[in-house]
Amino acid sequence: MAQSWNIALQHASTALDLLQGLGFMINYLKLLLVLVPSTKMEFLGFVIDITVSLALPRDKIKNVRKESQTLLDSPLVTVRRVARLLGYLTFTIQAVFPGPLHFRHLQNENNRSLVHSQTCDSATPLSPQAKEELVWWRDNLDGLNGKAPVSGSPDIPPGWGHFATGCPQGVNDLKGNLLFTSIVSNF
Repeated sequence: MAQSWNIALQHASTALDLLQGLGFMINYLKLLLVLVPSTKMEFLGFVIDITVSLALPRDKIKNVRKESQTLLDSPLVTVRRVARLLGYLTFTIQAVFPGPLHFRHLQNENNRSLVHSQTCDSATPLSPQAKEELVWWRDNLDGLNGKAPVSGSPDIPPGWGHFATGCPQGVNDLKGNLLFTSIVSNF
């Protein structure tokens, strides 16, 4: 990261000169997308915003929500179709913090179906728990995309835990904590 726009342009120019000097072929069409200094860009299917978060782009969110709804609307689903959705869901876990807590029933059912039928094209109905997970993805993906596990404030650093000067007095003190809420909702 550079301290100013001009320094960032100098760094980009230096990197481009170095890569060309080393014999790399530069794709100038793609280069135009990244040559202008920015704090946000799409890379490897994620929207990376260095000032805030790692988030999924709109098209990925739309795709996961659409696939979830398609499976909810189907009376029978194939192992292949559920495996495809599980691939999408696994991809999202870097940007959707509580995501891994919401596809274990889908995974277990898909594994059981595959062992039982020995083919990816066998069709089976989804359990109520698996459907509940699909509803969670459909309804919560937008709101949780790119959100930190604990919403930050000047005195609470972002991250995987909750930093406070005192210990919580009980369960009611933890109800606003996203990690706590996600864990409790699965039991």
